[in-house]
Amino acid sequence: MTNVKDFTCSASLIEETLFSGLMAKSLA
Repeated sequence: MTNVKDFTCSASLIEETLFSGLMAKSLA
């Protein structure tokens, strides 16, 4: 079973990456 802390951190990272991608697309 994965650690809840790791899962939260990983989810935040994915969210941040997606957000950055959207920002880059809107700026392009």
